[in-house]
Amino acid sequence: MINQSNIDALRTARHLLLTTPFNPEFLRMARYLRAVAQAELAECTGIVQGIISKYEAGIKVPTAEHLVLFARALVFPIDFFFREGRMLPPLADCHYREVQADFS
Repeated sequence: MINQSNIDALRTARHLLLTTPFNPEFLRMARYLRAVAQAELAECTGIVQGIISKYEAGIKVPTAEHLVLFARALVFPIDFFFREGRMLPPLADCHYREVQADFS
């Protein structure tokens, strides 16, 4: 269904795609924060899970239409997916080291 809200969202997504780099980490983080698996997001949006995987890996850049679907399904503003930097370090970068007390 085409309405003014959809038109505005598409216009915003297209503008961001032309002016700002897409950040795949924020798509992945939005999905994690909403506790949604890729398969669930695929089912909800109608986007093939393999394509979502490529978007999250940074192999492909989503279309404006797909960005609108992600924003609505995950309840995040479209510009969330274009933020700079990293939200959190990947778990592989996290290390646990036991700290020993210094009683000297």
